[in-house]
Amino acid sequence: MKKLIFILLIPLLYGSLSAQKKIVIEDLRSFSMHGLESIYLQTPAIRQTLLRNLNEIVLQHFDCPLADTNSLSVEMLKLPRARTKADFNTSDTNQLHLFLDLYQYRPFDFFLATRATQNDTSVMKSTKTVIRLSALLAKDKNTVLLNKTIDLLLSHGETPGMGIVSENTYLSPKSFLEVLRTGFRLLLDPQDMTEQIGIKATPVFQAENLLMPALSQQQRSVAATQKNGAAFTYNSEREMVRYGDKLYQEIELRGKNPTPLTPFLRNVIEEARNKSRSDFIFLHQELRDVKRDHNYLLKLLIQVGPDTEVSNPLTNFMEGYVHYLLKDKDTIARFSISHNARMRGKFIYPDKVWNGFDTASLHTFSLAQVVPPQPLVAAYQVKGQIGKHMFTINCLGSNTVKEILVDDKRICIVQGRFIPERFVFFDASLSPEILDQLLLIGFSGFLE
Repeated sequence: MKKLIFILLIPLLYGSLSAQKKIVIEDLRSFSMHGLESIYLQTPAIRQTLLRNLNEIVLQHFDCPLADTNSLSVEMLKLPRARTKADFNTSDTNQLHLFLDLYQYRPFDFFLATRATQNDTSVMKSTKTVIRLSALLAKDKNTVLLNKTIDLLLSHGETPGMGIVSENTYLSPKSFLEVLRTGFRLLLDPQDMTEQIGIKATPVFQAENLLMPALSQQQRSVAATQKNGAAFTYNSEREMVRYGDKLYQEIELRGKNPTPLTPFLRNVIEEARNKSRSDFIFLHQELRDVKRDHNYLLKLLIQVGPDTEVSNPLTNFMEGYVHYLLKDKDTIARFSISHNARMRGKFIYPDKVWNGFDTASLHTFSLAQVVPPQPLVAAYQVKGQIGKHMFTINCLGSNTVKEILVDDKRICIVQGRFIPERFVFFDASLSPEILDQLLLIGFSGFLE
């Protein structure tokens, strides 16, 4: 009897499966206003993973599998196009028809067009890119079962990665798939009415031949940061640096109250003034080594005048060793500051990104045109003398990561713009006091 029941159930089960509806992805259209994420869709392995994720999602929400989990057609658009109807060529009533769009927008253009979060400036400032997902699911040409759109506002999350943060790629291949899975899970849920969601994703770093080889798989030391300072561990000892307010002082060469200047600085300023009708300013920032109870004054010389060509005149640093770190009346360091300094023999690779931790994550984009390596340029290069040592601080990646060298030896690479956040140390022979002094110089708020 048991054998007979088993034989009878097989045809019934087969008949049920054969009548089950399946979902056909008719097309996936992609457009990118900026960013290279859409190019990930040209990678077969990424398309395959995306299909598997979509199959799980439609099974969950519609109890229907995808008709094809092996191939996905992607149309790359030059301009975004609205989808006005479900257009397909089959009359098979056992098929549902799914149309997907993936559009990527610059945050400025998105917020300007939607005005959805114009009062939330924190969201606008933190958003790096916006991905808009749209889905239309149709039973036939006249019956639409689902027609929805969701906007994914992507910002940077926490990461152990270090290096030059990419300015044209915002997601790694892994993060790209995770973000799409989150977005499509909400989008294809008929009961979910979410129209906009913020997502934090780990940033992507640009491949280059200066920092990347040195940072790969190196142990990181994470600083405890505050609004105006950071505490970190160096040689098993706790260090703490703080950064004070930024002030400026106009320099007067004549009159009743001329600014006190050394003969050297006076000669430098007068020579520059003879060449152009400029004004000169000292930028001041009070700094502190908390552990040693040492207070410092950073003193930078700026030239402002009709010949100034930089967008921010307060970054028009005078050339030469005319900038100082002072402790009381003692000069601790003298240095120069160069803007947009080219790093000799060092290059960025625009078609390659990595996760900032392991070069095994390196991804090369399949671009339509070969993009040659580009010269690596430091936003600022600080070079000078501190005590008996010569030092260089290379401020790279829009001043978000610093390389510190002393006597031509790499001491550390430090992530952060105005506050040290993460360290990789390469040489622990430098005294902690000098290290703190260099961090106070390199993370000055004037290096904007």
